Amino acid sequence: MKRICIFIMACTLLLGLAACGTAQPAEPPETPTTTAQSATAAPVKAAFERALQLYQYFSMISMPYDQNDTIERDGVTYYRVTDPEYSTMDALALALSEVFSYEIMREFLSRTNAVNALLYVEADNYTKLYTCMGDRGADVSSYSVGVVSESESKIVSKLSAVHFDGEESETLLTQELIDGKWVFTDFPLDW
Repeated sequence: MKRICIFIMACTLLLGLAACGTAQPAEPPETPTTTAQSATAAPVKAAFERALQLYQYFSMISMPYDQNDTIERDGVTYYRVTDPEYSTMDALALALSEVFSYEIMREFLSRTNAVNALLYVEADNYTKLYTCMGDRGADVSSYSVGVVSESESKIVSKLSAVHFDGEESETLLTQELIDGKWVFTDFPLDW
């Protein structure tokens, strides 16, 4: 029995050593693409994801809020926003200005719901942000974003979307370098 175990161990050792001596051809390294699109695609997608998150708060869903902390304005009940990143209107405006042009930011901040009430208001000496409910939900089941063209100060991307009803749509997004940051200057405001 000992001889059989020693023989099996010796064969295993020899096979292992033989395998080490056989050089496998190395996989050729992936050749990085040198197009401007490859260097730009990831940041554009990340910027779109951030813009989409903010867009949703004005077109699809409400920010997280406290149902027990309310104020009344013109007959409309508003609920205090609980997301610490957006605790004030200034914080919300700053976040919007990081990804959208001034014009788009102003359009979002002036949005109203079905009863013509502003979606977001301030209270308590501008220290708290409140929202009124106006969720409509999402229409899009999947999407992709790809760079179409770019220059030193402008990137145009194509947004392709599949809606829950099966309809497909495409639209162009434009980002421009303004005051040292890339912001969307063309974005589907009613996607």
